[in-house]
Amino acid sequence: MARTVRFFGREGELSRLLGALGGEARLVLVVGDAGAGKTRFVTEATDRAAAAGMVMVRGECLPLAGTLPLFPVADALGELGRLEGGGLLAAALDAAPGYVREEVGRLLPGMDADGGTGPAGRDGEWSRERLFAGAAELLAVVAARTASGVGLVVEDVHWADGETLDFLTFLVRAGRRGPVRVVATCRGDEAPLAAHVAGWLARVRGDAGTEEIRLGPLSRAEVAGQAAALAGAPVSPQVIDYLYARAEGNAFFTEQLVAAALAGQAGAGSGLRVPAGLPARLAELLAARAGRCAGDARAVLAGLAVAGRSLAEDLLAAVTELEAGTVRRGLRELAAARLLAEDTSGGGHRPRHALLGEAVAAGLLPGERAVLHERAARALAGDPALAAEVAGHWQAAGRPAEELPARIAAAEAAERLCGCAEAAVHWQRAIELSEAEPDAAAAAGIDVPRLSVRAIDALYRAGDSVRAGLVAEEAYRRFAGHADPAIAAVVCHRAAVVRAKDAPAAGLPLMEEALRLFEQAPPSSDHAEALLDYANTFLWWAEEQLQASRTTLNRALEIAEAAGATALIPRIVSIIAGVAFMHGQVEDGFAALERGWALARVVQDAPALVWLAGNESDALLKLGQFQRAADVASRGLDTARQAGLHSWRFASVLAANAAEAWLALGRTAEAAALIDPLTITPPDRDRWVVDVARAEIDLLRGDTDAAAERWELIYACPGLISRVDFAYESAPRAAEAMLWAGRPGDALRETRRALART
Repeated sequence: MARTVRFFGREGELSRLLGALGGEARLVLVVGDAGAGKTRFVTEATDRAAAAGMVMVRGECLPLAGTLPLFPVADALGELGRLEGGGLLAAALDAAPGYVREEVGRLLPGMDADGGTGPAGRDGEWSRERLFAGAAELLAVVAARTASGVGLVVEDVHWADGETLDFLTFLVRAGRRGPVRVVATCRGDEAPLAAHVAGWLARVRGDAGTEEIRLGPLSRAEVAGQAAALAGAPVSPQVIDYLYARAEGNAFFTEQLVAAALAGQAGAGSGLRVPAGLPARLAELLAARAGRCAGDARAVLAGLAVAGRSLAEDLLAAVTELEAGTVRRGLRELAAARLLAEDTSGGGHRPRHALLGEAVAAGLLPGERAVLHERAARALAGDPALAAEVAGHWQAAGRPAEELPARIAAAEAAERLCGCAEAAVHWQRAIELSEAEPDAAAAAGIDVPRLSVRAIDALYRAGDSVRAGLVAEEAYRRFAGHADPAIAAVVCHRAAVVRAKDAPAAGLPLMEEALRLFEQAPPSSDHAEALLDYANTFLWWAEEQLQASRTTLNRALEIAEAAGATALIPRIVSIIAGVAFMHGQVEDGFAALERGWALARVVQDAPALVWLAGNESDALLKLGQFQRAADVASRGLDTARQAGLHSWRFASVLAANAAEAWLALGRTAEAAALIDPLTITPPDRDRWVVDVARAEIDLLRGDTDAAAERWELIYACPGLISRVDFAYESAPRAAEAMLWAGRPGDALRETRRALART
């Protein structure tokens, strides 16, 4: 169950409100959409003001069919009567002119006779001016008897009766002695506003003594803080991104989504997972708001909801199949009902909130949704940048034959924009569609094995080697016996790399088979890449295979040049440099790196630049050139981030190298700032190097138990213990952490295990 969180964020707006309460403003309007957190915001401000000595009282307008005149004023005065056990009100009445007690008695009929019940006036006539003056005089007397004055909060003035609004006007303009400040909250999306409320708002906004504070959406950081407070624990960045995208910074919407996630949580430690559907309470609220319009306006809103994006009038007409004039009239009606987003800077229109769109779309019949999705796909198909949306609409419309080419276009577009994770999703979906629609795939000339290879590579670069392995094994099962040796070879190559993750020997037979098959086909980038992986994965650590690795890399260069694979050459050169460094040939290694840098900058290949930075920073670390190592690793990490490769395992290597260099330079805080956010989740076999750095940082912080526990998690990663590079690099550090934690037996065990591997 979600915790109750009163207030989070909005420090800038809060500072403005507190400043207004202590300044010259007589009226502060706090305006925001339903769910923006106006009440919590004002409550936080009034609590702080009260703590500083200001008397704060509050009244609330109610959404009643027949309004109660001056109910919020009476509500606030009733709260005043409860402060200090009633003593504050009693003292103020004693100090006020005699008529004040009588007039206040009209609003607080429960006052006893000794306190001045007061009938309805000497002649029983309701005198509005006398009543207003009496209530204002009472507040002024209270203000004069306190150090910081009085604040009157009136909630939800969009529902206020005319008498209440007139009293507020009287109060803020009367110029009574003593500082009395009025804070009024109002919905910015309430429609329709009663004429007397709209008129009052227009008048007071023009007054010099009025300050208006608009509460916009919460920032992503504020949503993260709110979600963590509601959940009682840190929430993953992926969930925060999801919450922020769906709730759009609306505090109430976020609260409801988190509550639904907590209600459906599998158990402790399972992680917060936000359900795809709308929570019932939120769905009912949004459906009621959508019910403000009908007819053509409702059809326009449905088109916007299903489109899921801002649409110009011409596109909206295509989606709804309404005439242009009808669409415009519908938009005007939606705007009047406050159901459209106010920001139309791009010239398009969208629902006021994304979740409002979800609720409207969910309320349509399945057939209605399918038709609108099909029209949206056709309307958006002309923009290549919207390929992913087009594919999603075809999927929602149940049109797999049209979805397949759109998915491929979306995957290619995502790769151009460095979106590896997004590309992987599209490639995998394209594989599913090709299997379900083989005739459509064949007619479009789609190479299904190549889809698998593209998916595998995208998953690796997105840092998901587990899923990459699953796709690779399935591709091997289906296509290893393909009649085209080039196709069979590339599939064997990817499967070999997957199996070598746990133990190089497991993947060696498949890699050798891939190389044999490649020799039967023309020179290709795939062949050169397979030779590169063969040298890097299978020949790297074996001293007796030094010449074999160099020969293999030289052959890879020949193939790459023959195939015109210029983007691959810098990566091959990078591994040539690494082989030289591993065997003590430092000058040769740096010379190879210089060649690699020059080539990579020409072709602007981000993966090559990342590889080069990793090899060079690693060499500089081993040479004790820590500042240069930190600089090279940091630049490479920036390149990885800019290219969308921040989750790739080579980006983790760069982060670890930068941290190691900073630790060697005594800059522990900088290393921690880089590594701590990368080690929130448990280590895995792709990013364990950053957890090694985190264990070092924990040790330097004096948290020896945390360091030892992290090493246990690292050792639990599949396949790491059998790797020679892991034993060589990490075992001494693990043993040291165990010793500092007072566990010499564990330190001895890890040392012996490492010696057995080396």
